[in-house]
Amino acid sequence: MMPHPICSISRRLIVLIVLINASCFGFAPSAPRASPPRRTLPAQLACDPRFAYDTPASIAIVGAGPAGIAAAISLSKLYPSSAISLIDETPDPKFFDMTKSYLQLVDFRGLSFIDRHLSSASVKLEDISIPNNEFIIQVLETDLPKPPIPLPIVDSNRPTPYWVQRGHFVKLLSNSLPESVSTFYGSKVSKVEYVSSKDSYEVSFSSSSDDLSFLHENDLDKVEANLIVAADGKNSFIRENTFEQPTTQRRNSPAGKLRFKALQVRADFTAYANSSDVLQSDPSNAYAVRSVKKGYDTKLDLGILPIKSTASSLLSLPVNKCRPANIITRDDHFIQSANANDLQDFFEDSFPQLSFSGKISVIEKGEFSRFANSPGTVFPHPQHAKRLKTTASPNSGVVLIGDAAHAFPPDIAQGINAALVDVLELESALSSTNHNSLADALCSYQKVRMPETKALVRLAQISNPFQYKQTGFMSKLRQKLWTANFITRLVLHKFFPQVFSANAFFALQSEASYVKILRRCDRTTALLSTITASLLFLLSSKKLIPG
Repeated sequence: MMPHPICSISRRLIVLIVLINASCFGFAPSAPRASPPRRTLPAQLACDPRFAYDTPASIAIVGAGPAGIAAAISLSKLYPSSAISLIDETPDPKFFDMTKSYLQLVDFRGLSFIDRHLSSASVKLEDISIPNNEFIIQVLETDLPKPPIPLPIVDSNRPTPYWVQRGHFVKLLSNSLPESVSTFYGSKVSKVEYVSSKDSYEVSFSSSSDDLSFLHENDLDKVEANLIVAADGKNSFIRENTFEQPTTQRRNSPAGKLRFKALQVRADFTAYANSSDVLQSDPSNAYAVRSVKKGYDTKLDLGILPIKSTASSLLSLPVNKCRPANIITRDDHFIQSANANDLQDFFEDSFPQLSFSGKISVIEKGEFSRFANSPGTVFPHPQHAKRLKTTASPNSGVVLIGDAAHAFPPDIAQGINAALVDVLELESALSSTNHNSLADALCSYQKVRMPETKALVRLAQISNPFQYKQTGFMSKLRQKLWTANFITRLVLHKFFPQVFSANAFFALQSEASYVKILRRCDRTTALLSTITASLLFLLSSKKLIPG
């Protein structure tokens, strides 16, 4: 007997839904210097009665971003007699990298580190940041501005998250670095090697700049370390040169490979509507400036971030009269290859509500030239290291934290928080009295953080990857499917919170672990797929079809 044609169509629809789920939500699966070293730090093992194992006498932390500095603060308290070195390519801790002038959201996860290690700091996080409950976004079209929109607060009872500019947060952490930590700014690691006769690693570095005047705080170009903490980013040199290959596992994301650049605009810029209405911006508010261009390679939005006007003076930094306007596009967008003159013409045509020349210009002179010459930052596809530690002996090892362990686009605002939790978990593992060796402690760290790391990267893949309004037919189609899924989960969670999870983006605001959040989201996905397939099956049944 031939199958009813509606039955055949419905079965095809079931297959199509499965394929849509898979498509939309991601189910799937330089040379060292020739001069010889002048001297090295010792790496003999120390003995501390608090621990059951020989503690590392010297530690090398590679990367002086938030994760690396936080690790230096934590380990200097845990091992006060150990020699700790902090190595970074940045020429100066006060250096303001305009390619990284984005905001970071420090939520209850990151605040746990702040409360433990920075509670006595003279400058507090709340002094240099914008509380989440005061974060206001205003959309600026070419006509009258839209009413301000506060960020949605999922749980008002949890600790208030804070939005802080990355450079300000790095300086806040740097101010708490103890003098016992040896800093090597302007230094690029060129070689790392385990020396069995010393039972330690030898980390060699060279100047990352032609200007040698600030090369090192200490007269060194090599350190020895029993423990290396790799906090040197998504393309970690330490990870790639000490771990077995391949070192990472990647998950594709619609946000991966987008390019981020920041145009520096005046903090108190002026906007116009219909050439008559004037809006004086508030530096503590965020603004989404819409473009009049809608083409595939010309559509653009400016995300102007808020700043705390008193942050620079509190942190003893040069006063910055500008704030970043985030620009996130595909590599084939016009602005990625345009020169300064073409950029000015493009922005003047795209944003008539802003002025880019004369006394009322929203940018400083020369900003378009700087912007054109800046490579920007490319968002990575979500990835995690396959292992978080490697050991050469019971008393020597390498451990990964921050972006070296897990990297992803900033869709879910969890990069800084996960990094600070890495530091806390590393501190907890190293301070445990249940380990007989450093290698055992690092194994404990990996056992705790590896499941969380994998879950975090998966959540980064599915949570909110279309917020950048990617252009192109398939991107727009997948964005519509994602939006429908988002709304469905939001409504079902409102009425049946014990059965259905909210979208991962909102679920991350709960105090559950990444593993638990992902498990709830996957359970909801399974329920939705089952319900949809069941409904289609019933609709295709002959019992429901007349005749």
